[in-house]
Parts: sequence; C-alpha cells; structure tokens
Amino acid sequence: MTAEPFDGARAHELGIVNRLRAPDRLSAEAMALAGLIAEKPPAAIRHTKAMLIGDRGPLLERVRQELVLFSKLLASAECREALSAFLEKRKPDFSSLARG
Repeated sequence: MTAEPFDGARAHELGIVNRLRAPDRLSAEAMALAGLIAEKPPAAIRHTKAMLIGDRGPLLERVRQELVLFSKLLASAECREALSAFLEKRKPDFSSLARG
C-alpha cells in the first residue's frame, strides 16, 4: 500500500512468496515444481487455478464453489485413478484421461 520497494527476503517474510532460490537454481527449481504439479489431476488443477484468478469474491462464495467442484470431481475418472493408485501403492497416471 505504500509503494515502497522490497526485496525477495522481505517478500518471503511477508508471505508473498513461499520460497527463495539463488538465481542459478531458479530454473531447475521451477521445473521440478512444475513437474510435481503436472502429476496432479489436470481438471482439479485447472479448477483451482481458475478460482485463484480474477475477482476473488467473498470467502463463503468461494468455499461454496469449492464444494460444488469437489463433489463433481469425486465422480470423475481422475478421482478413480487417484484412489486406485493410492490403494495399489503406485503413482497415478492421468495422461490417458480425456481433458475436460
């Protein structure tokens, strides 16, 4: 609100960023994190991202939206694959599932 500049350490202290990395490690760390996200159920990631972008609206409305989406995703092929993989103690494979 004051428009005063701040560095990465201050951004971390304020909770604006959740990690600090040396510039020479940034690309490798970003790719590793992207790989972890890419292993998650694609529709769930898209819905989560959409809820974080734009007008955030009242918190209770977002919670309601989350419940509606969560209920819908519980019946999805992605959920079945995630649960099967968990029970079979293997890594889930969402690559063959249709985008939607």
